[in-house]
Amino acid sequence: HTLLRAISAPILVVREDNGEILYINEAAAGGRPIAALIGAQAVNLYVDPSDRELFLERMRSEQKVDGLEALINGSEGQIIWALVSSRLIVFGGHSSYLSTWTDITARRNAEAELRESEAGLKAFLEYANVPVIIKDLDLHYILVNRAFLDMRGVQLEDSLGKTANDFQPPDIAAKILEADRYVIESGKPCETEIKMFNAASEERIYFVIKYPVFADDGSVIALGSMFTDITERKQVEVT
Repeated sequence: HTLLRAISAPILVVREDNGEILYINEAAAGGRPIAALIGAQAVNLYVDPSDRELFLERMRSEQKVDGLEALINGSEGQIIWALVSSRLIVFGGHSSYLSTWTDITARRNAEAELRESEAGLKAFLEYANVPVIIKDLDLHYILVNRAFLDMRGVQLEDSLGKTANDFQPPDIAAKILEADRYVIESGKPCETEIKMFNAASEERIYFVIKYPVFADDGSVIALGSMFTDITERKQVEVT
């Protein structure tokens, strides 16, 4: 017990045969009276009883648990996401589970927000009536919409991970990449006119808006581009 009390991380010891809590420290109790928890059922700590069943299944088959993500009842009535690890030990003469966990609520919330933002971005890209692409900092395509695929005459799997060098002659690709690097390095959007070849191998003139994509901390994490075909307009201007 002395050794367990010296550990600042949440510690929970539960009897293997009946699920009774034999030991719980203050970090695991989360402000609840420890005396009231000793002898209680560990299943009550889990928001979803199926998480407890998954925990038991892994302990029975592997004699250990590593990295189990579960919703548990935290301090002051809060529900938290926990990354649970456990080992089989003997405690007070009883075969028991010694468990600890890390609060990963912030990470899970961030992942959920990212999935929502990605879904919204993909929906925008899909229904935009002009070609739109997103590139990573190495200038590889990581998101493209249907209008861009139609412009290039390629399938999605033939676009992701590629660069302008894969679709355009070296001189045109160099101009595209130069503008890309300016946006990434300056963190500022830019507008430019670029001659590019379309799906029919016709040289067209595009008005391109390039813009940085920022992380929450203000750093540039990607680059977006939107294309408008202005070939006919430019031809009228010439005549």
